[in-house]
Amino acid sequence: MASNDVDIDAEKQVAAQRSGLQPNAKKGWRSYIWDHDSDQKSPEERRLLVKIDATILVYACLAEFLKLLDQSNLSNAYVSGLKTDINLDGNWYNVANALFSIGYAIGQIPGTLLLQKFRPHYVLPLFEIIWSVATFGTSAVKTPGQLCACRFFVGLAEAPFFPGMLVTLAAWYTPAELGKRSSIFFVMAQVGSFFSGYLQAACYNLNGIQGLAGWRWLFIMDGIMSLPIALVGFFFFPDTPARARGWWMTDADKQLAIDRIARAGIAKNPGYFDWRLIKRALSNWRWYLFVPGYVFFGLGTQAASTWFGVWLQDEGYSVYLRNIIPTCTNLVTLVAVLIWGWLSDYLENRPLVMVIAILYGIFPLACLSVWNIPDGLKFFSYLTLGVEYITPLFFTWANEVNRGDDGVRSFIVASMNCAQYAMAAWVTILTLPASKAPQFSVGYQTCAAFNAAAILIITGIWYWDRLEKARELPYEPETDPTSHVAGEGSEDEIKYLAE
Repeated sequence: MASNDVDIDAEKQVAAQRSGLQPNAKKGWRSYIWDHDSDQKSPEERRLLVKIDATILVYACLAEFLKLLDQSNLSNAYVSGLKTDINLDGNWYNVANALFSIGYAIGQIPGTLLLQKFRPHYVLPLFEIIWSVATFGTSAVKTPGQLCACRFFVGLAEAPFFPGMLVTLAAWYTPAELGKRSSIFFVMAQVGSFFSGYLQAACYNLNGIQGLAGWRWLFIMDGIMSLPIALVGFFFFPDTPARARGWWMTDADKQLAIDRIARAGIAKNPGYFDWRLIKRALSNWRWYLFVPGYVFFGLGTQAASTWFGVWLQDEGYSVYLRNIIPTCTNLVTLVAVLIWGWLSDYLENRPLVMVIAILYGIFPLACLSVWNIPDGLKFFSYLTLGVEYITPLFFTWANEVNRGDDGVRSFIVASMNCAQYAMAAWVTILTLPASKAPQFSVGYQTCAAFNAAAILIITGIWYWDRLEKARELPYEPETDPTSHVAGEGSEDEIKYLAE
């Protein structure tokens, strides 16, 4: 095993030298406000990073924005006429959301593993086109059953995008870069949710045009915006470093991209599907901790959406205001996610930041579980429910801990999202039934308990990861310092790069 470690270390050192990395370079302003190793990179690598950001990250953000815009628009449509127009009574709304989650869960693992064999610039835009068509269909529904069917297919088509993009980002970016980019990518989901209320408010003004209700125009606009972004992905997305494409990448860029991931110890995408990756994933402790850990975290955040608008409706706010005010929650969440991302990079300690964020999330849940509190505190609690969102850090950490095996990494990331949505599909109906909205005393307490369980598992992952790394360190026997002669043994001395 030691010899294998030396080979890996030697490959990293060669890649670092070939990519022009300067470890002893003096830090400038870029290293303090962006990637902490910015000034250690060569000018060529910094230019390549700009290209990667301008293509991969921009496409990922635009597509995620539109995907979450669609998801959030259902809740806005619900309080803007959908409920009465198609007789969406009782728990039909929750059933529609549950079927979306079921479709989303079904498509997670197989859709993400398609990227092991097929190029991302085919897979991801194709699914985006499919969910755009299903979104158009949502604008024409006339019964709760039709709505449920459309939501199922929207969820099924959207399933591979989020985990697939996270895996792809982790294939291009080093650990010093990935936390921020993953946070920016996730933040676009919050921007989509934030923009949703304003779009619904604007579409409400289209009410009656061509005989269509304002909420129907909302889904039509969603579809119209999604299709062009899918075409951008077909033509500009560069796939993975091992199979890089694109007119904007030179041969030197492609080699540098490969050197960057070799330097960081990130395994290459193999270009084929190997069933044995599932066995490898299920044969180590990581799958058994990351998956339930993310499930508990995800269930703990279920109260952070939808119900703010329902409470505002009960308080007598107008349709316009109950679409606009909840967007402030998304704005607060957006800022918090970026702060957690930057802070985790600065401290180089993702689990610590994750635990701090989740601990805060228990506070507004506790306030809402009491319910009979001043309206100002209730307002504040709804606004800050999303502060605990450390979703990008959870996936970034999973990608980093499993970066030595691309297939296992993909399977674990997809399993995390799949399991969370599969559980949310039925747990939310039990803990947060729409018939009791917006007062969920037991539901809020349950979410807080889920958060506590997530903290325990995060601590366990941190412990086992450190223990495993300690076991993998090479054995260095003690020597008598008086017997060492300067200049001797230099060929046998090996410096191991810190993981």
